[in-house]
Amino acid sequence: MSMKKICTFLVVLILLSSIMGGVSLAAKKKLSVLYGGAPLPKEETFRQLIALYQKENPDVEVEIVTLAGTFWDQVKVIAAAGNLPDVMRLDDDWSGEHMIYGNVLDITDRILKEINPKDFTIHAWIPFVYKGRIYGLPYDAAVDVIYYNVRLFKDAGLALPSRDPKKWTNSIFLDAARKLTKDLNGDGKPDQWGFTYPGPTTGYYQAQHWLWREGETIYNPDKTECILPLRPKAVEALQFYTDLRNKYGVMPPIDVVQQMGARPLFTAGKIGMYLDANWGIPDLEKARKAGNLEYGIAFMPTGSKGQVTRITCDAWGITKNCKDVELAWHFLKWMSSAEKGQRYMAKLGTFTPPNLRVALDPKYMYDKDTYYDEAMFVRIMQNYSRMGEICLQGAEVADAWTRAMEPLFLGKVSALEAAREYKRLVDPILQREAKFRPFAPWYVKTFEELLALK
Repeated sequence: MSMKKICTFLVVLILLSSIMGGVSLAAKKKLSVLYGGAPLPKEETFRQLIALYQKENPDVEVEIVTLAGTFWDQVKVIAAAGNLPDVMRLDDDWSGEHMIYGNVLDITDRILKEINPKDFTIHAWIPFVYKGRIYGLPYDAAVDVIYYNVRLFKDAGLALPSRDPKKWTNSIFLDAARKLTKDLNGDGKPDQWGFTYPGPTTGYYQAQHWLWREGETIYNPDKTECILPLRPKAVEALQFYTDLRNKYGVMPPIDVVQQMGARPLFTAGKIGMYLDANWGIPDLEKARKAGNLEYGIAFMPTGSKGQVTRITCDAWGITKNCKDVELAWHFLKWMSSAEKGQRYMAKLGTFTPPNLRVALDPKYMYDKDTYYDEAMFVRIMQNYSRMGEICLQGAEVADAWTRAMEPLFLGKVSALEAAREYKRLVDPILQREAKFRPFAPWYVKTFEELLALK
């Protein structure tokens, strides 16, 4: 065979291989995505969605970028150095400063042209709007619930928590927690407890539930001052939250939670009720399928002013260093699309889709193929949820809360003393933020109101 025929044959072979294999001869488009600073189940879901995105978009190669050390501190470092990847996850309580300093792009015009904002719950927009401009496209939502161990409730002779929030109050919750707390081995110390929350101590956002249900908040409406120690009912609610361990003894000791982990204690049958968000589902499902746990889902207990529950939301943003904005925008839309990312995410159980076209679909809300109760999460998101009292400098605020509240959770000071210390630490942070107002307040009710904040 002549050299010319050999060359022709090789060219035809390559073309046929390309056609048969569905592989483009052109180089793949590359997109780098920054992800981190989230609970592990959220990351696992994210990686599954990335795999689905690449399967549907074989011409795109997605590089997942993670950072060592304290994630959001490291994000500040690479942002200052101009090394941000193309796309980054925007967390509701850690991303405000990245909008202010221009680390993520204003995508308002794209959204208003190509997205119907009312397809999403209003909460999913609140953290990502600054001076009436939008910097993130909603991706996920999660609400806190009480998971309960069905067997432990039955063994204690207790009725299961009511699905009517008016019949699941603080007093009924506390009574159940007390009856679920037991000394099983007769050593004089409980080894089964009524309740726990995810961390061993100070949870900034978990504490807010207890205040809101008594009609209280941590800050004034403009977020310029901490009013917590100035409001007796707020202090009382905070005290109740920590008394669950230190006074009523219905929670495991701090060292036990530190050693075992709150969720493993629940899945092992050592806890009757466990506060967590949607992302607890995967671990609970593993325990259930292994025959170790039968669980149910209930509201957070209702306070004197009604039922209010925290919602937490993430979005995707395009960074100032993005090399291909059109490709990045395509990725954002795919992740938020009712037909694509949101529908896929709904099947994974880690989140409640903020896209209401998916969340309110009866096929999702009343999915007979899953054990867990999607309708409960949607009901809370739609009727009882409230965005956490986020501030622009999330890391600094969280640090101030931990420093002020740690002695309270250890039983060394009163709620009033801890609240006063928090005010002392956080008021200077709020005053530094004042020059960047307006930042979206947590109490906004409509999308139009949000965009009117100039």
